[in-house]
Amino acid sequence: RDNLECIFDNLAASARCSYNILNNTLHWLSTHQHFHQELCWIVHIKSEILYRYVSPNSSGKIDTCAFSVTGEELLIKFASHPSDTSSKKNDVESEDTSNTQSQHKIRRLRENKGAAHCPLSLYSARYIEIKPTMNESSSKNNNENDLHRTKIREICRFHNYDSERGCLRSKKALEKEGLKGCDMDHEHCHNCGTFGHLAFECPFSVGSAGGSLEAVVFLKSQDGTVSSTPLHQYQSINSKTDVGLPALVVVGGRLRGRTLAACEMLALSSSGTKTDENQWQAMPNLLEHRGSHAACSAAGTGLVFALGGGGVDGNLDSVEILDIGTAKGAMNEWRWHTMKGRLSSPRHAFGAVACVTKPSSKESCRTTSVSLFAVGGWKYGSISCESVEKLNFDFPSAESSLRSNDDTLAETSSNSVTQSPQSSLYQNLIDHAHWEECAPLLIPRRLHSVTASADALSIYVFGGYIDERRTTSSVERYDIAADAWMECDKLPYGDDNCPLVQTVVDWKMWQSVGVISFLVFPYSGGNPEDSSLGFCPTSNGDDGAKRRVVLRYIPGGNYPFSPVAIPSKVDEDETQLRIPIPNWHSFIATSSSSLNKAFLVGGMIDGKWTGRGFELDLNTLEWKELPKMAIARRRLATLVVE
Repeated sequence: RDNLECIFDNLAASARCSYNILNNTLHWLSTHQHFHQELCWIVHIKSEILYRYVSPNSSGKIDTCAFSVTGEELLIKFASHPSDTSSKKNDVESEDTSNTQSQHKIRRLRENKGAAHCPLSLYSARYIEIKPTMNESSSKNNNENDLHRTKIREICRFHNYDSERGCLRSKKALEKEGLKGCDMDHEHCHNCGTFGHLAFECPFSVGSAGGSLEAVVFLKSQDGTVSSTPLHQYQSINSKTDVGLPALVVVGGRLRGRTLAACEMLALSSSGTKTDENQWQAMPNLLEHRGSHAACSAAGTGLVFALGGGGVDGNLDSVEILDIGTAKGAMNEWRWHTMKGRLSSPRHAFGAVACVTKPSSKESCRTTSVSLFAVGGWKYGSISCESVEKLNFDFPSAESSLRSNDDTLAETSSNSVTQSPQSSLYQNLIDHAHWEECAPLLIPRRLHSVTASADALSIYVFGGYIDERRTTSSVERYDIAADAWMECDKLPYGDDNCPLVQTVVDWKMWQSVGVISFLVFPYSGGNPEDSSLGFCPTSNGDDGAKRRVVLRYIPGGNYPFSPVAIPSKVDEDETQLRIPIPNWHSFIATSSSSLNKAFLVGGMIDGKWTGRGFELDLNTLEWKELPKMAIARRRLATLVVE
């Protein structure tokens, strides 16, 4: 024969036995008189145990799931390893704790699910395009947005790269009736997008098909060939381009065991009558998966910042920035960029706010000063930190931008390109902006609420966890000019099992009477003793402990916390504003000064992840449900771009 093809499929239960079988077989082939001549050897080794043993000791750097060597090279590899040491290092019954295993990319999920070799941390999310069938396209119940949402499906990375256990979620669903399984694609290869095989058995080396290991969407043509396109380009091409501001933006989050990079945007109506007619639109994905992170945007800048958070492989100190101000109606031009300036330490479960300072003189009217603050958080999974950091930059005012754009149009020839003031600022933030340390919190905390006052002169911090179990009711105020913290009041729930809260500025009070005040939205649970704050059941049987009363906080008042009254309601059970859903936990709140509205989105309802959200009209104090997000999530970040 001109060729010799050997197939070894799961040789033995241990590396030692597999090594001996393969070594003896290849040795026999190399010395047998019929095969002693130079031949083309094709050796297929389908053995995870042998792979773990051979690949780290290769002469070259092995960082893929499959590799090719000649027969002679393979013999040299085996000859360099005594069989008596292989059994100690590679026995399948061992716990795989050696340094050798930690050097390659195949993940064995056993005890350390958050280890560095998890497929979620090694491989970016990849998708397969699912075109709607004729029945789906012709169905009257499907609108354009529904078809858009189901157009791509993420390929399961556990199913593709964990050859021993695969996707546990889908396996558990088969074993237990009524348990929801994995909603990802299990039929296509995460590496090349081909139907019928998985990435760990893909004939192409990882990254060679579909470009590098970036997030891509695999597309199938009519003749069956598979091509790929970067995810952000696919989303831009297939998204609507008539996105207007103001808009509600959700960034990242967590869904069951997954940390998300997906972002969505909901256009908001200034008239307040058409918000429910809009739908969430997919935005470009974050460059890094983030959960329990922070995000903020300064009004008028069109810049969105995503800070820190928990990634798929530990806490992050990186900051991503997205500019939607210079391309409001062109989502295909949007893309996240990582700023070179990082936070002082990786952290998650913290808060961030943006404060805009108006110019004080005519000479400085061309720019507006913006300060971003990152407050508190959870470091190393065990320490509540008191760290506070800020990033300052000057943003061109609206009049300055108009004048500069007119000058640019007048001076720029048809063959040259000149950056606008905002695009120059954007690049400068990416390359040169840096964070500065501020005065630390008086009480270190995490999962607290951080809100800037309406006059942008102070920052208030409400509640949170001070360690793994204990919460605090403390409210602190930060004087931005003096760089100093002071204790203000305490949340009226007591320190014993104080519920976590979300807070927003009460823009109606500020715009109508000039009083700084906040609305406090408590999570379900907590101390049910104080009936004056809405813990008591209502007469119609509604459990008040599940639909918490919304409080108004006025700093410096004789009674700083009080239930928000609804004077227009006659029913005694509806005289106080309550959270719109019972048993709602882990939602995130934000507000819009231009619309005079507050928004609550995401979290968990009755212990289940939700994509629901509500808007609160601060003028009428009426709740209105928003369209559901395409992806349910908790530990997300949300903001209003206006």
